[in-house]
Amino acid sequence: MSSWICTNVPRLKTKYHLYRTDTGRLASGMDSADAEKKGQKIAQVHNWPKQLRDVVVAEPGKVFIGGDWAAIQWALAMWEAGNVVGDGYHHDLLDRQQQGELDPHTFLAEKFDPGGGPSARQRAKGYTFGRIFHGYPDVLARECGHPVQTGREICRVHDEVYRLQAWWDYELEQVLQRKYVETAGGFRKYFWDPIQRNSRGEVVRPKLQEILATKIQGDEADLLKWCMGHMPKDSEIELITTLHDAMLIQVWEDKVEYGKGWLTEVMGQPIPFLDNRSWRATIKVGKNWKEVS
Repeated sequence: MSSWICTNVPRLKTKYHLYRTDTGRLASGMDSADAEKKGQKIAQVHNWPKQLRDVVVAEPGKVFIGGDWAAIQWALAMWEAGNVVGDGYHHDLLDRQQQGELDPHTFLAEKFDPGGGPSARQRAKGYTFGRIFHGYPDVLARECGHPVQTGREICRVHDEVYRLQAWWDYELEQVLQRKYVETAGGFRKYFWDPIQRNSRGEVVRPKLQEILATKIQGDEADLLKWCMGHMPKDSEIELITTLHDAMLIQVWEDKVEYGKGWLTEVMGQPIPFLDNRSWRATIKVGKNWKEVS
């Protein structure tokens, strides 16, 4: 699949691969070891920062429509944890989030700083997702530019409100027994290295963070690939590119509402291996990629 028209310049070209990833995600660009790279100009597009995406613009007379699944890694973590714990708590949070009634950052912020408002929500952002993957409090605090004690407190509250320990323990035990992680769609990653423990008897290899990342990012990849494989063919729609949790299409300006409906339907279709759930996406329209990101 080739990507994007920029006014008065050729399209940027990229390639998508599955064999280069550990989670089943699509990888863009050229493998550095790929013999066919000689003489080819292939852009890596998946890791473009948002600040640079305004250089990618729609063709004259056309617009971009971008769809982004709402907090999808958090949502998938709640789904997975709910399947393990089974008391309805995580699935209730998920249902509320999917209905637009719960924002994961605000939910966390209100627990560690009631009344803190937007500033508390901003502080929560680096932990809402990071702690889902069992990120260490001190590391998350450093990455967020916070005092260590702040990071530890937010992670303590995160553990209380999102209740992920039983799910973490389950995923680790599954890998210790089976030697692989299996995603909702059936993708497997194997962990063949011998089990290693520290002086306290805690498992340090395989790493829990890697196990959880494989599970959630793999579920995310399964979702994207299912939707891509079940797109209705339509000459009015051009799929420009995908990210791990997003899709970008291009349509004529007089087809905006049609394109929005098409993308909403594609990204919101029930997924059989995810309990036949639909997953909410935010849809934006703009003249360049940054505006719809």
